[in-house]
Formats: sequence, C-alpha cells, structure tokens
Amino acid sequence: MWRRRARCAPPGLDGLYDLALRAFYRIYGMVQRGEVAWASLPAALQEEMEEVIAMLTEAAAQGHISANFDLGFVLENERQDFDGAEAAYRAAIAADPEHANAHMNLGVLLENVRMDFYGAEAAYRAAIAADPGIALAHNNLGILLKAVRQDVDGAEAAYRTAIAADPGCAMAHYNLGFLLDDVREDFDGAVAAYHASIAADPGCAIAHDNLGVLFAKHAEKSEESGGDLSDIAALWVQVVEHFTNGVSLGADDRMLNMAKERLARVKRAVADGPRHSR
Repeated sequence: MWRRRARCAPPGLDGLYDLALRAFYRIYGMVQRGEVAWASLPAALQEEMEEVIAMLTEAAAQGHISANFDLGFVLENERQDFDGAEAAYRAAIAADPEHANAHMNLGVLLENVRMDFYGAEAAYRAAIAADPGIALAHNNLGILLKAVRQDVDGAEAAYRTAIAADPGCAMAHYNLGFLLDDVREDFDGAVAAYHASIAADPGCAIAHDNLGVLFAKHAEKSEESGGDLSDIAALWVQVVEHFTNGVSLGADDRMLNMAKERLARVKRAVADGPRHSR
C-alpha cells in the first residue's frame, strides 16, 4: 500500500533503495508472522536494520523521491523514533506534495503521538485531496470530526465515504455502527454496520461485543415495555451468541456471564406462562 516507485532518480539510486526495502520487508514479514519482535530483534537483524536505515537515509539525501517516506515508516515502526519519522514524512511531502500516504502517516503520528488533533485533521484532508480513494484517511478524519469537533454529520459522511472507497474497511463499518447506535439510536443500521465490520474482519472482537451490548439494550427495552417473552428470549440468545464470539477472540467474559443469567431468567419466565418477565 505504501510503496511508491521512484521516478527520475540518479543512476544507481534505485538499486540502493530496492536493496534497503528488500531487507526491511524480509524482517518486517518475520515480525508480522510473530517469529521475532521489534523490541527484541536478534543482534544480526538489528545490524541489518541499521543498514536499512543508513541506506534509506543515503537514498533520501541523494534525492530518491520515495526514500523519505519509507525511512519515516521504518523509524516510526521499528525504532519508535517519532521525531525522525515526522521529519522524514514532512520531507517526503516537501518533495511530493501529493504523496497521499505520507500525509496519511503524518496524520496518524500527529494524532496518536503528538495529540495534535487539528494538525492530524489537516494531514488527513491533505491525504484525501491527493487521493480521494484512501479509505483510512476518511475513516480517521471521521473519528476526529466526531471526537474533537462534535461534528456527527461530518463524521458519518466520512465513514460512509471510507466504506464506498473500500467496502472491506472494517474499522469504517465499526465506527459507523458505533455512531448509529450511540448518537442516531438507529438499531437496524447499527446492527448492519457491525455485521459488515465482522464480515470484513472476523477477528474484530469489539464489533462482536458491541453487537452483544446493542441486542442487550434492545432486549431490556422490550422487557420494560412488556414485550413478548419469546421475542425477548430470542434477543438474549443473540446477546449470548455475540458475547461468546467476543470472548473467543479475547474479550472479557463478564458481560457474557451476565447475558447467560438474563437469558436463563427470561426462559424461566416463558416456561411459567405469558406474564411480564420482570
């Protein structure tokens, strides 16, 4: 996603750049597979990463248009050198103002490390201006609009734009579901969004958990209004199912135990006859 081909680079510079990236991707793949961790790389791999950084730094100094961005990525993720990463992203943007991923990564760093929310918003907007199809920038912009500016309409529009750009963007579906539930009180819309998030990322434990909470609230409202006990029991069955899925993915089991108790109580009420569950 974040690689960009070099253009107009001096002879030999592409080779230096490609050598650095091949080494980095090999080690990065080992980290992603869980074979090693950035914080505890073996000495040989640490030495190789030093060489990667040195090669990218040299390529950037010689004018390779992609090297600063990749250097920033390496410094941020492998070294947690946020000052160096920010400087590299800004250098990448100075060399190519339409480098959407450089704006995007700068925005993430400003938001999560600097807590500079307005700077992050500007970076996400710059990323979108450079590439309107960059779904994560729309998603992250939506988060800031809702949390910082309390612009719910703008946030919802950003999430929906992210989904249109990439229907597989699980976090955009999740964030839309949370907004529809928390602000719009749109039960059906929130359920559909959470299900879409899970379809895009079956390992999204928080989406399963939030579906459980959503169905639990719906079940409680039905109980309070004297709804049909069989329908209420069916809702609690779904609550238990979603919390069970969440627990299987690492979520806390306290909500699951509560839901099981409520389901058992409602089932007893159904067995006792057609009266209110409370």
